[in-house]
Amino acid sequence: MHEPNSQAFLADLMDRLVQDWNQLQSLTALQSVAPRVESLLHDLESQRSRVGKAAVMTLVGSTGAGKSTLLNALVGRNVAISGEARPTTRQPVIYRPSDADVEEWIQDLPGPTPRIEDYDARGEGIWSGQILIDAPDTNSVEEQNRAVVQALAERSDVLVVVAHRQAVAENSTTTFLDAFKGMRGLLFVIGHGDTLSEQGRVELTSQFQSIAKERFGVEDPKVHVLSPLRVLQTGQDPGWNGFCADLQEATLAGQLTRVRRYNALGTTQRLSETLSPFGAGIEADLTEFEGLLNTVSDRYDSAVLAEVFQRLDLRSRDVEALLWEEVGRRWMGPGGMALRVGGLSSMGLGAGAWLARRNPLLAAGAAVGALATQKIQSHGRDRSMRNGEEWLPSKAELQRVYESAFAPVKLCQRQLGGDTIHFPDPVEIHGALQDAVEESMGQLLDRELMEQAELGASKPWRWLVDVPVYAFAIWIVIRAGIGFANGEYVGMDFLVNAALLAGAWLFLARYATRLLLRRRARALVAGIKTNMRSRMENSLDSTLGKSLRSVGQMRAGLARMIGVDRTWKDRILGVGSIADPDD
Repeated sequence: MHEPNSQAFLADLMDRLVQDWNQLQSLTALQSVAPRVESLLHDLESQRSRVGKAAVMTLVGSTGAGKSTLLNALVGRNVAISGEARPTTRQPVIYRPSDADVEEWIQDLPGPTPRIEDYDARGEGIWSGQILIDAPDTNSVEEQNRAVVQALAERSDVLVVVAHRQAVAENSTTTFLDAFKGMRGLLFVIGHGDTLSEQGRVELTSQFQSIAKERFGVEDPKVHVLSPLRVLQTGQDPGWNGFCADLQEATLAGQLTRVRRYNALGTTQRLSETLSPFGAGIEADLTEFEGLLNTVSDRYDSAVLAEVFQRLDLRSRDVEALLWEEVGRRWMGPGGMALRVGGLSSMGLGAGAWLARRNPLLAAGAAVGALATQKIQSHGRDRSMRNGEEWLPSKAELQRVYESAFAPVKLCQRQLGGDTIHFPDPVEIHGALQDAVEESMGQLLDRELMEQAELGASKPWRWLVDVPVYAFAIWIVIRAGIGFANGEYVGMDFLVNAALLAGAWLFLARYATRLLLRRRARALVAGIKTNMRSRMENSLDSTLGKSLRSVGQMRAGLARMIGVDRTWKDRILGVGSIADPDD
């Protein structure tokens, strides 16, 4: 019980209220009422902080009923002197932890000045650390005692009425307690329960419940038969846990009642009334601001995407070349070799060297050189396409787009106020766009291009190209074998002509393959445009999401502050035994 539930409960409400105001206080529309709102918040915090203090319990009862022993049991150690002499207590005794402030409870208290006793809050009792008041005896001959006890009870969170087992219906006690009829936070304890049989416990509980209901107006009286002495000595008693549970509930309700007594709900009502006239105007301004934020993506789409797509169209041949190379890597056969030996110019150089010089080595060297050149070009092409800077406009152009897109948004913010709204800077926007481009190109090069290369090098097409070459080669071998058997040589001219025929077939196959791959490359470019548009829009939306969330938080905070009165009433009045909001 060192940290009452009500403290965390109200701290949550107060923290949310302060957070909402911190978001809204810079709005231009609220500057005229900002001092008033801050004053009300300070007042409300002062009222709430009272509840953060220790719970206050006042124990009342007749002499010998066991108030002091119960107090000791609550704390877990002997801090109050118990006795049987009448009257045991002639002045209130307030037992408090050394850091607890009790000035508000003793101010203007009738009767003798209360005696204040500090105690070590590190006791073993679960209620150690709370403020406990041992009130004057209710059956004292001194009438002033009753006025003192009534004043203490009104200032306490919970009132614990301790009755002697032999005087449950003692006239002086019941007459005195008539003054507390209808009070909340009222618990009844019958002491010396260790001397009672089980039947005696039941009978006394029933008797006291009837008195509490009929005479004190308590609808559901909480009556507990206890032996505080046994709790103090052994830490156990059959009714102790039930008593502590009811005491905690009554304490929470009592502390929240204290909030109402200090007019916290009146403060929240004034706070709501102060802000309500500005609600519609601020909501309209926030809606306009949100709409302008949503146009930023459209402005970037029209300016940046158009530039990126134009560059992509210009480099569509690079996509085609990369696809061509990937198909060549996957094609193990004459057709794949024709794709890998280089471009048409390299093939023409090799063929010319073969025909003009009858030099196969020169032709092979030309092919190898073309292949090496192609590899270098391919590597550079891949790196260039993965670099987002290659696709985006220059930083100066992006800066102009940023200023154009955010100019109306910033103008609206200056009129609205709202310094807490986050704006992405040009570096954030540039980084988001570059990431979107690089992710899109990475998807193209690492996945989609590979998938299309697998389709381009499909088995049916490879067989269509390679089988005639293999058949032609077999025919040449057969002819050479027959000539060798007959002593006739096919000659170099025959081999050159055969190579030219095979080359012509591969040239046609290469050309047809390129046409097919060009169509696939165009489909890839169209797909990457769609993907890039989506990624850029999502990236911009994510970057602008902080600003949009700030607007949403301001809108929600404004609604909460305008409805703060209803919120506090609903939550405070719905906890514990607090009921009617109008009483």
